[in-house]
Amino acid sequence: MISFPDGSVDRALLDSWGSLAGVDEVGRGAIAGPLAVGVVVVDAGCGDAPGGITDSKALSALTREGLVRPIQLWARASAVGWASPTEISRLGVTAALRTASLRAFALIEVQLARGAFPPLGAVLLDGKHDYLSAPAPGLFDEGIPGLRDPWSRTGGGPAVATLVKADMHSQVVAAASIIAKVARDRYMVEIRDPGYGWASNKGYGSKVHLEALKRRGASSRHRLGWKLPGVN
Repeated sequence: MISFPDGSVDRALLDSWGSLAGVDEVGRGAIAGPLAVGVVVVDAGCGDAPGGITDSKALSALTREGLVRPIQLWARASAVGWASPTEISRLGVTAALRTASLRAFALIEVQLARGAFPPLGAVLLDGKHDYLSAPAPGLFDEGIPGLRDPWSRTGGGPAVATLVKADMHSQVVAAASIIAKVARDRYMVEIRDPGYGWASNKGYGSKVHLEALKRRGASSRHRLGWKLPGVN
């Protein structure tokens, strides 16, 4: 694993590895709904990032929506991978995060191959834990059918770097956070809501959500393996 201290991270990784995938997740702390992982890939030929890209949490919903298409046009490839509430409950957050990431990277590989672009050089993860290249023994023993794992214990795959608050220092990671946030927010608005207020709270533990949870109990969209307030 490699690491860089601050805002020069995108240029340093591109200079060293030729291409860079920024990765960020949305929904880790929610009590309902899926986990979404965004991946955006750029190389030196992509040019400057679209204006306004920063940590998705610092942007309005309208601004985030307006940046999705420019990010897709800027990047060599972009995708969002998912882990369901059931998978989060069964596997735990870390393994579910890795599962969603591998699903996103499977889509990325198809896009890169279709465009005849070189294999991915490096990956930058938001946070301090490398959940791609060094899974703990036993963490993924159950396996996820249909997933090819380029970051297996036997090695291989792109170089992986981690950076705490990478979405504040890397435009590529910030772009990944934007596409993941927009995709997950859309999902939570569009699914049937029996009265938990998901359109406004997006599955997080707002007052309205928690009060409804106490009245109605948990639904199949909730993370039933978690300690849900007022339920277990």
